[in-house]
This record gives sequence, structure tokens and C-alpha cells, in this order.
Amino acid sequence: MIKKTKKKLRMVYTSELKLLENRYEDMAKKGWMIEKVTGTFDKFVEIESADLDFSVTLFQPDLGIDYPDTEKRETYREFCEDSGWKYICHNNLFFVYAKPKNSDVIPIHTEPKSEFSSLFKSFLKTEAMLIILLLIQVFQLTLHLNHLTYRDFINSQLLFNFVTPLVLCMMLIVVITPSMRFIIKNYFRVRKGKEILYDSLKKIKRNNYIRSTTMIICAIYLALTFGNLIFKGVPTSILVTVILTQMIMWSVFGLFFLKVKKIKHSRVVNTLILIVLFFIVWIGSIVAIFTVVGSHTDYERPVYELPEMKVLTFKDLDYDYPFEPEVEYVDSSVFVPLSFDYLVSYGEGDNYTYLNVEYIETQFDWIKETMIPLIFKYEWRHSDESPLDVEGSLLNSEDVRIYKLREDQSRILLIEDHLIYIVTMNEPIVGELLDNVIGGLIER
Repeated sequence: MIKKTKKKLRMVYTSELKLLENRYEDMAKKGWMIEKVTGTFDKFVEIESADLDFSVTLFQPDLGIDYPDTEKRETYREFCEDSGWKYICHNNLFFVYAKPKNSDVIPIHTEPKSEFSSLFKSFLKTEAMLIILLLIQVFQLTLHLNHLTYRDFINSQLLFNFVTPLVLCMMLIVVITPSMRFIIKNYFRVRKGKEILYDSLKKIKRNNYIRSTTMIICAIYLALTFGNLIFKGVPTSILVTVILTQMIMWSVFGLFFLKVKKIKHSRVVNTLILIVLFFIVWIGSIVAIFTVVGSHTDYERPVYELPEMKVLTFKDLDYDYPFEPEVEYVDSSVFVPLSFDYLVSYGEGDNYTYLNVEYIETQFDWIKETMIPLIFKYEWRHSDESPLDVEGSLLNSEDVRIYKLREDQSRILLIEDHLIYIVTMNEPIVGELLDNVIGGLIER
């Protein structure tokens, strides 16, 4: 006769053993006995209703980078069974034992120090990997922050490079924090000779709800961002390369941890191998991404049309020249609904006139204020000299804030409300010419 079985998703962290024990007890009362624990699923088999006590124990004689000591595992299993507990199943993280309700059997853990040691080793084997991932994301975020420019806010693709590690950092912090708090709290309790204090089921369910919600939001963000990048015309090969390099990176780490179980090395040797692997794979992924990106530098650029709105023209500057602008880009992001850049020129030699205008519409004041010093920094990015002082470059702060971006004032920054203009000419923008630029850009 074929036994009836069912599977249930399991998302339980080191600090939440009592939730598992409670689940298995409730399922046994309903006629379902835990049979197997694999990956993130629990497999139950149908039985007659039973009133049982369960113990989920995290005896961990080894870490993820240790060669498994099966002899210690078997010794521990025999000890638990000799104490009156019946072995049910186990995975690489924990063992499941059961006993009849109210039977005179001693608990598996009677010493807080021993119990905390098991919990801490399990934490190192599971959530500690999330801490490593968090550190990697912090490292990537730091790199982007050190090279952050105002253009990162106006382009979805550049914004993705900066915001993605930030979003992942926030998600990982939300996921890790409850377990970190549990470990730190009980470390001091055990030192004082007190028992391990587990979170209540209500608190565990609340933490899991917050974690799940955060991960769903993160997944939606990544899906929408990739969709937006594809819509923006980013070559598919670049996106595929980014995804594949990340998959390869974590596949290599997965294979490493599988090999650890088969090839005997010391913990120190395995740690060094893991560090070397990380840098090899990380450098390889960067080389692959830049190689693919570099191969698309000559792909045909899209032709942009100037948005239908009031723009600065030669006529506004009292020049009787034809206005035939070349639009460098038209873009948008979640922070900048619209930005575009155009240039127009006329004449040759001494009669040459050049005009370049960059228009940026910001959504939030804090984005606008963040972009101002970055615009100054971007102007001097190829120079050994320090950029001009922002406050010292302020020319006017009444209705319109005006900054000079160059000493000769041939490039200026104008800010009115939520609009930013960067105007560049081949002559100083001063006096009447400055008044004409302001009048041409801003409707009074």
C-alpha cells in the first residue's frame, strides 16, 4: 500500500527551533509524521494521530568548511537514543527526535553551554554565510559610493549598479538581525549561568513575515529593474553576462562546499582555498562583464528627439543663428523623471559659437542637494586639481541659484525649484549673456 505523503516549505533560522518542534507536534496530532528534512522542505507521511514531544537539536561538530566527522555524529545519535529519544530524521543542519508525551525522558540538552555551542555552530554554518554575502555587497556598495557621480541618478542602468547592492544589503540585514540578536543575547545569558531564552512563536512568526515581505519586495525590485534595463535598450548579452557571472560565482562556491565533504583538509586550508576562490571568481566576473560591455561600445546609438518643451536657443541669447541641436541623450530614472542633453554650434574660427545644455528634473529635494556637489566633482574628474568650492562658487541665491563650474564662468549650474540646468558655452557666461541664459531657461 502506497503511503500518503505531503511536503511543507520550511523557512526556519537558528533562533527558531521551537517553531519546528511546535510544527512537528501539531502535524503528528493531525496524523502526519515528519519523515524527511531536505533543503527547504519537510516531508510528512500519514500516520494515526499521535501525541508526541519533538526535539530538534543542532549538534554541529563541524562547520561548513570542515571535513565531516561522521563518527562524532553517530556517537551523538547513539547518546540521544540511549536517553530514550527515538531518532526520526536529520539533514546537514539538525537532527529530529521524538518521544511519547509526558514520558520520563531527560531532555537532550541539559547544559546551557552545550546547547549554546550547538546553536552557535549552526549559526556559523547557516546565517554566517549570509553575513559573508552582506560583506560582499557592502564591498561593492563602497566601490560604487567612492565613484558615485550625478549621472548615476539620471540613468536607470547606472542607478541599478548603485542601488542593487544597497537593496541587497538592506534585505540581508533584515534577514540576519533576529538571529544575530538571539546569539548575542544568549551568549551573555549563558555566561551568567542562565538558560537559553528562545523567542515566542508569535515573535518568530512576526520576524518571518518581515523577512518574507522584504525578500518579496527585493525580488520585485530586481525583476522591474531588469525589465526596465531591457526596455531601455541595453544589449541582452550584457544582461545575460551579468546574470551568468553571478550564477557561476555561487555555483563555484557550491561545488567547493560539496568537495569539502569528500576531500579531507584542515579548516585553515579550506578557509584559504575559499578566500582564493572568491577573488578568482570575483575578478573573473569583472573581466567578463567589462569585456562584454567593451565589445558593445561601438553599437549603433539611438537617435533622440528633443522633448517638446521650452529649451534655451540661440534666439534667447540674441544670436541670429539657425538652431539645429544634436541631442546626446534623453533619459529617466525613479529619481529623475526626465533628463536630456543637447548641444548646438554655429560658425568657424573666431566666429564659432557653442552651446550645450543639460536639463535634469528631480523628484526629491535631497536628491537635488546630493547632486550639486557631485556635479562639481564630475567637472573636475580628469584633473589633478581639486574642484571649486561649492559655497564659494555661488553667484546668486535669490529666485535662482547660480554656481560657476569653471573659473572663467564658461560653464554654470542653475537651480530653480526641482529643475537643474548645466549650461556650457565657449565664452564666459556673464553680464547680459547670463541674463539671457536665465531668461531663456526660466519662465518668469
